[in-house]
Amino acid sequence: MANRNFKHKLMHHHFVLQTSTKFNGDFDMQHRFIRLHEVTAVTGMSRSTIYNRMKDGSFPRSYQLGDRLVAWLEKDIENWMTSKIEGTHWTKGKEWVL
Repeated sequence: MANRNFKHKLMHHHFVLQTSTKFNGDFDMQHRFIRLHEVTAVTGMSRSTIYNRMKDGSFPRSYQLGDRLVAWLEKDIENWMTSKIEGTHWTKGKEWVL
C-alpha cells in the first residue's frame, strides 16, 4: 500500500511538472534530477539492471552531482520510457532507432 501511495504521489508530481509553465530564461523548469529510488519506482527495474543497461548504452546515463551523489534527468527517463512504448530503442548517442 505504501509503495502504491508513493507511485501515486510521484505520478501526481510528474503531472504538476508537465503542466507547469514556469520558465527561467532558456532553461525549462520541467527538467529536474531524480534519484535512483525514483528511477527504480518509475521503471520497475532493479538497481543492478539499471547500471548494467547504462554500461551497454541501452539506458540513459546518470550525472555525478557530488562525491557520492548521482541522479538522472527526469526527461531522459521519460524519453526512454516513451521509446519502449513506441517500439524504438535508446542508443548511446541519444538517437532513436526503429
